[in-house]
Amino acid sequence: MKKAFTVCFPSAKTDDEDDDEDELGNRCMWEEVSEEYQDDVESIQSSCRQQRLQCFAHSLQLVVRDGLKETKTLNSAMSKVTKFCSLLHSTCRLKEAFEAEYGANRSIPEWCQLKELVDILAPFLQATDLTQGEKVVTVSAALPCVLSLNSHLIHMLNASRHLVGLVKALQKSLQRRFQGMFANVRMDETAQPPVELPFGDMVYMLSALLDPSFCLFWLEQDVLAPDGVKSEVKEMMIDLLLVEAHKVTIPEGSSGEDEEEPPVPAKTPRLFSGYRKKSTKKNADHHTSCKDEVIRYIQVCSEEVVDCMDFWQKHAKIFPRLYLVSMKLLAVPATSAPVERVFSHGGLIMRPHRARLSAKTLSSLIFLKCNHSVA
Repeated sequence: MKKAFTVCFPSAKTDDEDDDEDELGNRCMWEEVSEEYQDDVESIQSSCRQQRLQCFAHSLQLVVRDGLKETKTLNSAMSKVTKFCSLLHSTCRLKEAFEAEYGANRSIPEWCQLKELVDILAPFLQATDLTQGEKVVTVSAALPCVLSLNSHLIHMLNASRHLVGLVKALQKSLQRRFQGMFANVRMDETAQPPVELPFGDMVYMLSALLDPSFCLFWLEQDVLAPDGVKSEVKEMMIDLLLVEAHKVTIPEGSSGEDEEEPPVPAKTPRLFSGYRKKSTKKNADHHTSCKDEVIRYIQVCSEEVVDCMDFWQKHAKIFPRLYLVSMKLLAVPATSAPVERVFSHGGLIMRPHRARLSAKTLSSLIFLKCNHSVA
């Protein structure tokens, strides 16, 4: 633990340390900015919004925990299954005897409850996997996942026979822990501003809009509101996106007049299988205003399923303003899982028999371990 704090917060340099090591603790080092760049630094600092977003995967796990806690019907079944699985893993002979007695066409007590439980919780696992990636865009999937899970629970509420209480508890917890998202799409009426509610930051809506895999499909499919309300939400998102687009400066040579390349097809997760609709391809005229960029972008997204990173790499010159906005918003991680993996790497490197590693060496080893695929 002491070594971890030494790496994160460098202390004053001692005589034993290398003379070439950067003195990060020297305050004068950070104040020596020429007058030429002083205004730029102050402008960047004032424009930076330091805000901490909650871990999406952790909140999703809390929803599942709340649902299981409120449902006492499963306690007996889960207890039996846990003990029985331990027995099955302890001896192969018992496992073979069990499989011989209870095959695919036979059932055991509480089997219907467990099968229904798997059907209910399977989309939660898929949503967790989608938002815990390390080298893919994750924040854009947060809002569509929550809305799709809400639609899934509504469907299971009508289809469930044994676990209706679990479904109701999951839906109640989902709407409470992600209340800000539901308020932003007008599915939750509250007097409190959405930005003050859990997951009420607009980055979730804008990132979903800027991901061609989701764009506005989640608004049409999973926002359970009248068409007039959906139109208001759509206009609000476009206005917010235009505000962000007006803030960026287009580099020279990005006129937005390059020809569009055909998008590469990508797989659509089954959780969002109803989002994609077939549409005829239209020839869009090449204007350079922000609003025209947004309209053309929505038209292109409705044509094919494409990977987010590949899309923006190929359309950077076609949508220059939206490209710069997407680079800023889509870089936000939805969960803290990537950071926790860094700590896990550090724990594997800093073993008891390597306790004399210096802070600089440990930092370098962790950096190389976490970035070995870049080379």
